[in-house]
Parts: sequence; C-alpha cells; structure tokens
Amino acid sequence: MPAIDCVLFDVDGTLIDTTELIAGGLAYAVRKHLGFEPPRSELVALIGRPLVEQMRVYGPEHLVDEMSRSFIEYYEANKHMEKPYPGALEMLRAVKESGRIVGIVTSKNRHEVANFLSRFPLQAYLDVIVSSSDTKRPKPHPDPVLKALELTNVQPGNTLFIGDSVYDMRCGKSAGVLTGAALWGPFGRDVLSAEHPDFLFESPEEVAAFLGAPIPEEKNEAAKPI
Repeated sequence: MPAIDCVLFDVDGTLIDTTELIAGGLAYAVRKHLGFEPPRSELVALIGRPLVEQMRVYGPEHLVDEMSRSFIEYYEANKHMEKPYPGALEMLRAVKESGRIVGIVTSKNRHEVANFLSRFPLQAYLDVIVSSSDTKRPKPHPDPVLKALELTNVQPGNTLFIGDSVYDMRCGKSAGVLTGAALWGPFGRDVLSAEHPDFLFESPEEVAAFLGAPIPEEKNEAAKPI
C-alpha cells in the first residue's frame, strides 16, 4: 500500500454525532411547511447531502429556501445536541501530530462550517477545509475531494478519505483516493460495505492505530465544544 500522506474526514456522522439533530431538523421543516413528517429512517438516509438538496426531496422549489431557514432555526435552537464521537477529536489530533496533512470535506456550507468551528475549535489540526460552498457539485460527485487535493497538492493514491455515508464513499471513489468507512456513524456495515470502501473502521481509535498514530491517554482539552 502506498504511503498515506493526507487524511480527509467528513464531519457529520464521522467526527460529530449530529444524527438526531439533523433528522429532527428535517422533520421539523417538513412538518412546518408541508404538514407531514417523513419516517425517521428516510430522514437519516439523507444525511450527508447538502441542506438544499435534502429540502428538495420533499418541498417544491419555491419553498426550499423557507424550509432551509426552518431547519437552521431548529438546528441553532438545539445545537447543544451536537457531540463528538468518543475518540474522534483525539484521533484528529493524533493523525495531525503524526505529520500528515489533515482536512475536512463536508456537505456543510461555509456558514455552517464557521458555526461548527466556533463550537469545536479544531483549526490547529486542519490544513484544509472544503465545504459545499467551495465546489459547484457536492458529494457524491468527486469535486469536493478533488478540491482538497488541489489545495494540498497531494496525489489521490496517497490520500485517505474517511466518511460515514454512501455519498462519502462515492465521492472518494470517483476522485481516485483511498476510502475508509466510519462504521460508528448512522449507517450500517451492510450499507457501507456495498460501496466497496478500501477500509472498514469500527472506531476512531482503530483509524489512529491503522495510521500508526495511536491516541495518547490524555484527552485533548482544546477540542472540547464551547
């Protein structure tokens, strides 16, 4: 296997557990504007897609902006529900301290990323940040990961992209990078295995160990949410 010089991570469902928050926000927006509530499993399946695309699944085009604002209203009122997956932020620090280039590639837009980083100050561990605002086509198209490669000047074969959704796996595969499925997220092993990722990881600790960057016993106080 070639050397892994760059590791890219998805955010929602990979670093931060936002499953109930996102599903709740989608349900709230659909219920408020359309008068019904989709099944939770259907809402969870949308995680990993940009907000506007999620809203277009249910709402007519003229309501998409209003529905998106309602989602943001719910999210901001309940952002205390955001929490890092156990070991995820420590993994991020350990991978960075191993000398690798580290970045996030997310379907959050630029404003949402800024809000996220205001609550979880991780900038010291990130060399590159790619949001849905930075490319014309979002995941599952390869553009977000290709943008990260352009910014880091790392070859696809030396890059590992770790995410929790089928959109992450398809994005990474299309971009020609190595892909790692985060099985601790909301999607099951069967769903992600069907995308044929290069690696399956049961936990953040397993990612760190695989990269030869074991997580130190002491916790990273700087990465705790504000």
